[in-house]
Amino acid sequence: MSGGNGSRAHLPHAQHYQTVLVTGANGFVGRLVCEQLRSAYGRVVALDRAFAVSDSSGPHADRRVVADLTDRAMIEALFEDEKITAVVHCGGISGPMLARDDPALVHRVNVVGTLNMLDCASRHHVQRFVHASSIAVYGDHPAIAAIDESAALLAVDPYGTSKIASELIARSYRACSTLDVVALRFGSIYGPGRRTECVVGALYASMLTGQPAVVSAASTNPRQLIYVDDCVDAIIAVLATPWLPRFAYNIATSRIVSEAAVAALATAIDARVKYRIDTAEQFSEGRIGPLCIDAAQRDFGFVAQVDIVEGLTRYWHPRGDS
Repeated sequence: MSGGNGSRAHLPHAQHYQTVLVTGANGFVGRLVCEQLRSAYGRVVALDRAFAVSDSSGPHADRRVVADLTDRAMIEALFEDEKITAVVHCGGISGPMLARDDPALVHRVNVVGTLNMLDCASRHHVQRFVHASSIAVYGDHPAIAAIDESAALLAVDPYGTSKIASELIARSYRACSTLDVVALRFGSIYGPGRRTECVVGALYASMLTGQPAVVSAASTNPRQLIYVDDCVDAIIAVLATPWLPRFAYNIATSRIVSEAAVAALATAIDARVKYRIDTAEQFSEGRIGPLCIDAAQRDFGFVAQVDIVEGLTRYWHPRGDS
């Protein structure tokens, strides 16, 4: 994968899917998913609202389709034309930092767009549908305790609630149709190529702009950051597993770090990094405890491989340069 040091995922059932559709294919995760799938599956179709003019800078795919997830007619025609057999749904508004002042847009894209994809996939007999969700669905809990996939979904912000609604719709298709849907609740994803704001990106930008990144104190804002390559590996592992017993899985690393610790590690990699500590209490990933990740390991063998030190090193030196 371009985000790291090469492919690790094993694909024992790669021949099972003749055509895989990846939505959000020009996005942070979707581009790398396409890159992995192209080398293992017969055909990859990439869908996004826009692609770069240069073929070399876009996702690796057999076909690129420019379409909006809310355009039902275009989505329907795509499924009809391409005979899709598996879907990796990474498309949509990808975080609470986007469209903050337009909750209607967030819900229209994430909820209606996901419904369109699920319904077309169901009626066109797609075999596996991987839905990229988020731990944002958990929101703030009354007590900070370990969170497994059965925990209450308490998000109240537009992004978190759009992900809850999308999951509920996806769960209904899993229960009431032949569509095999699996939702992956990703932690905070980082890595080279992320275009939306995140603490690691802010630290990297600080050495370029000279403006210090603002990070939380060590006593607050615990994070289970996950490197983008590990997220892609989780998606590939789900595609490669013939049957999964549950609908949703937490995808994160086992190590919890503070933002202050991340900043200290970044300065050890590059002394030009600048940051200042904000002592106000924060919970960027919701007021929850550590994510339980045993189910993903048990059911499809997923264990994150990139620890925070290696991940930051790859971020600063994505091609292995020094």
